[in-house]
Amino acid sequence: MEKVNLHKNQADRQGNNSGLIRHQLGRLYSFTQSKWSEWMSATARRLSRAQLLAIWILLTISTGSYCMYLIVDSAFSVGSERTLKGSDFPIMRVNLNPGRQQQIALPDRNGYEETAKLRRYFDSLGRSPTGSLQYDSIRNARPGLLDTLKQLENYYKSN
Repeated sequence: MEKVNLHKNQADRQGNNSGLIRHQLGRLYSFTQSKWSEWMSATARRLSRAQLLAIWILLTISTGSYCMYLIVDSAFSVGSERTLKGSDFPIMRVNLNPGRQQQIALPDRNGYEETAKLRRYFDSLGRSPTGSLQYDSIRNARPGLLDTLKQLENYYKSN
């Protein structure tokens, strides 16, 4: 009985430590924010109204220019490595009529390789720390996609 209580106390201390760390970081953030605000207020008090207006206009123009640059760059960039094209995914066309049963035509061996490649890509996304957010968003947006890929790959293996 003693050992269980010791483990529970250790778990409680670890939980309290993480809460304490979060609390301390929050206090540090608030302190830094208030000091920054005081410094900015003191600096702004020394400037005239015309100088403040000029600084505001300069910051607005520079921020707007950078935003426009990002929009134009993303719209006209060619060959970006981060974008996925529709041709990267195997597409199966199925025509189902409820009154008639039809045979579904599956792609050839190339379809198996593409499916396996896509599933390996998703697996690598799930394992990498930076890709886990993308993996989670894909899994949440299309919950059955990963299971379907696995089933399709197993179907190809069995035939």
